Amino acid sequence: MEQKMTPQQATAKTLLVIFPHIDRYCDTIAQSNISHAINSYGCDDTLGLVERIIEKTYKSQSMHNLKVKIATQIKTAPERIAKVIELHFEKGLRPIEVARELGISERTTFRLIGDTLQWFARRLDKCGINALTFRQLLANHGWVKNVYAKITEKT
Repeated sequence: MEQKMTPQQATAKTLLVIFPHIDRYCDTIAQSNISHAINSYGCDDTLGLVERIIEKTYKSQSMHNLKVKIATQIKTAPERIAKVIELHFEKGLRPIEVARELGISERTTFRLIGDTLQWFARRLDKCGINALTFRQLLANHGWVKNVYAKITEKT
């Protein structure tokens, strides 16, 4: 029932899917930061150790910045779109469950999900997330790349 997505909509869907999980991902980065760096480089390679910690800190900070940008855009969403984001993307409800929750048909729910992706895709450029920054995100964060791959293989 879902329509073919544009690359911008696939980007928007990827970001909405990962949004609820960004904090846990950043916590994982922080927890593994020093111990992984020490295990990788040992205490004898101070420069390698420091570089690894800086790299992990940058990854965590870039994801926190992304989360703030996404959250800021979601706050400006029209009421129905905000509800779809909450139910479908944040809580993970299937379209039929979203339809029941909102008291609308499943077909209308699919249309609303499409409208949500279109709306969010338009908002991305306004908050500085364009094709280049998204490619950098994919290059630096393997789990985001995996989510994007799953989304784009379905379309």
